[in-house]
Amino acid sequence: MVVEIKGFKPAVGGMLGFGLLANIVAVATLVNQRIPMGAAVCILALGLALTITAIRAFLTQRYQLRATEQGVSFAGSALVAWSEIDQIFVARIKSPIDRVSNTPALVAITFRHKRTLFRLPLTYWISSPFSIGDVDIALYKMFEPPYSIVAHLQALRAQAVGTVDGVTVGASDLPSAQVIERPR
Repeated sequence: MVVEIKGFKPAVGGMLGFGLLANIVAVATLVNQRIPMGAAVCILALGLALTITAIRAFLTQRYQLRATEQGVSFAGSALVAWSEIDQIFVARIKSPIDRVSNTPALVAITFRHKRTLFRLPLTYWISSPFSIGDVDIALYKMFEPPYSIVAHLQALRAQAVGTVDGVTVGASDLPSAQVIERPR
């Protein structure tokens, strides 16, 4: 079984526009020498990194997430093994747009080790501090319900990692429960 979540081209276009704007600002400041050379070079480096990443994503990216039995690939990056993934869950962010409340669904993924994030593309590094999980995947133009997608991902994870007594190996601990007797 393979689960794919398609990419969102307008977001890549926005990143491309921001990268080009940063490049123009950096070149203009280098020519006019209004700010120190080091700051202009840093802005130029950031702009070039965003521009190159956006062009690559725009031309080659077909999906944001692709999950197979071996692991998960984010935007065509290296494969992340299922044993590196701690949790997969549906996250919702309430975002009022033009006085209309909108609650888009996201698939949030947390990793066992935070260093796993550095194996992903640069765009995930930048968005990670603002994410609910370590990585949030937006479900644009997905006709399948978000809980169904998460269930498929959890099934792939359980198949790869295994289960013990119905609980995925390495999953977060279940809360302890106590039996409370009523007084008679």
